[in-house]
Amino acid sequence: NTYNSSNNTATFTLINTAGCDSVVTLDLTINSNLIVDLGIDIPLLCINYGDIATLDAGNAGMSYMWNDGSTGQTLTVDAALLTVGSYVYSVTVTDGVCTSSDSINVYADICGGVSSINNNVNISMYPNPTKGKLNIEFEGSSSNATLSIIDISGKEIYNENIISGAELKVIDMEKLPKGIYAVRLHSNTINKVYRIVLE
Repeated sequence: NTYNSSNNTATFTLINTAGCDSVVTLDLTINSNLIVDLGIDIPLLCINYGDIATLDAGNAGMSYMWNDGSTGQTLTVDAALLTVGSYVYSVTVTDGVCTSSDSINVYADICGGVSSINNNVNISMYPNPTKGKLNIEFEGSSSNATLSIIDISGKEIYNENIISGAELKVIDMEKLPKGIYAVRLHSNTINKVYRIVLE
């Protein structure tokens, strides 16, 4: 017989070596599958903005073990306590019988805003949050600078070299999934990351 839920009427037939059978009634408990999903990777937490991410292992009432030694259902990642770099957070959840695990990558960095990024270059991005059109305005001189946009999975979805002088870039993000994106400006003298929210 096949049973899909716990019950006390399930039966199991036993046959001995003499060919005689016996029917046993069981008090059957079916443990539901544990599914742990911490979500997609977080491409950017801004250290200087004090960003906080709460990771939730779900499955209330189970036993939890995170890779930092904590044992709660949720784990708070405070960017202010991190240095620039990539971090992996993982959790194992058990109900005493079944076990399931998941992990997530988090990247922390110093983020800019509407500001001067060095003595020669000013940059502003607006509107932020945006509903699709993102204006990125440069003023100044920075040779061989590269502008890139990275989605929440870490995939680069936009890349362009920036020419010296005043320049306005209008980037169409309307067809992209809503969420948080990282905008990077990089050259020999510049390495800045900006957080953009697409609504």
